[in-house]
Amino acid sequence: MKGAATRFWVREIMQLPKMVENYYEKVDKEMGYFVHYLLNVVGPDLKHPKDVAPRLYFAPEEFHTQAKDIMKSWNRDECYELMLETFEDFFEEYKEETECNFNLESLKYKVPALRDMGDKRIKKTLAEEFGIKMKTGNIMKYDSLRFEGEVVPSVFDVDARPKKKARWYTLEKGKLV
Repeated sequence: MKGAATRFWVREIMQLPKMVENYYEKVDKEMGYFVHYLLNVVGPDLKHPKDVAPRLYFAPEEFHTQAKDIMKSWNRDECYELMLETFEDFFEEYKEETECNFNLESLKYKVPALRDMGDKRIKKTLAEEFGIKMKTGNIMKYDSLRFEGEVVPSVFDVDARPKKKARWYTLEKGKLV
């Protein structure tokens, strides 16, 4: 047996099959019809192997339930809980703001407990839980016009503004709700 062919059946044959005379001639005669059938009847309905899911793959939608959503919401990561509380406090304090601009350093400055968690874990939480992609931020200097005046509160704390270029993230108020 070759490759992944690990299934087989053992069958007991009670009666010997009949010997077919001129077997190869008959097969040769039918081959053209068989090829035509494969190309015109079977072929158009076949799916390409790239389009077919592996036999042991189940899409998340197939086993999604409300109970699973409840369990996921109860088992949030500590990193998520800390950031959620910080963002909620921000939007409560600055009710007129529709988005919160921050970089990792200002976020860790505002929430000291995040410093021990590592940037990779924070970025993963931002991407998975808040829907903020890791590479969507803009690299800007701290004195860029975008971060002057009314946007300054979005950096959580004016003293924590970076003095060099940094990757900025934007959380929209609608995504938090």
